[in-house]
Amino acid sequence: MTEEMSLETERPELEESSFKEILKEKYHNAMARYKAQLILLIVFFVVILIIVILTYIPPFNEPDKVYWVEGSRDNFSDPTLQHLLGTDQHGRDYLTRLLHGIRNSLAFGFVTGLICTGLAVLLGIIGPFKGGVTDTSTSFITNIALVFPQIPFILLMSAILKTREWWITMLIIGFFTWPWAARSIRSQVLTLKERNYVKVARMSGLKESKIAFREVLPNVLPYIFLAFIIFLGNAIIIEAGIAIIGLGQQNWLTLGLLLEHAVSWGFIYPRRLYAMWLTPGICLILIYLAFFIIHSSISRTFEQRKV
Repeated sequence: MTEEMSLETERPELEESSFKEILKEKYHNAMARYKAQLILLIVFFVVILIIVILTYIPPFNEPDKVYWVEGSRDNFSDPTLQHLLGTDQHGRDYLTRLLHGIRNSLAFGFVTGLICTGLAVLLGIIGPFKGGVTDTSTSFITNIALVFPQIPFILLMSAILKTREWWITMLIIGFFTWPWAARSIRSQVLTLKERNYVKVARMSGLKESKIAFREVLPNVLPYIFLAFIIFLGNAIIIEAGIAIIGLGQQNWLTLGLLLEHAVSWGFIYPRRLYAMWLTPGICLILIYLAFFIIHSSISRTFEQRKV
């Protein structure tokens, strides 16, 4: 009896120690595998956080503040210690406006990315699980949207609509750039729905909708996250392209609107104020490049995990 009691008292300690070792091993393996990706994401979000914080701290919290005296013939000023990128034709600090443009462009891309991702997930998951008419309808809608000329239609809608609000531009881009992700998610769901754990869930009596969002959706999250990153970067670039040609929204300061001002107010020619059109252009390139690097890095990690 004493030996049995001693074994029983030792067993929980062994199980507890082995459990801790397993957790420790899992943690070290995850850190070793995703260390580069985590560092990349942390650096990117720290930079974005610094930019966002600066837009709420004086003197960078007033993008429309005028620094020149009324009656002055030339409202532009060259870069100085007080205004690192100079001032525009209204005497407003351009660095302050650039920081607000970066923040608003990222916010625009984030919300538009959520709209696109939500539509792609909804149509890519519900169709395969419901089957029948639902699957046929969602597949038909996705196929039509895939071959639909998205960019020309976005430009046409922007030109036709009289009111050019930021949320209208956001909805136009969000409703016409999602189909490729829905097709990709659908193919993954069709593969996952034949797995054994899904069959067991069906045998237990779970509804198709619960199986889709509880059992299958977590396994598709990596693809959804990658699609969201692409949507985010593309939305920023598309908004900038629409704004540059004068068809975008005019009431929310973004990088695209800064470039449109550079074209319409003659910053490029004849004034040749390089700081006022090169800086927003470079910021757009760096933002898109950062999202591309993050997407490629995380995608490579997921592919290695499969192997």
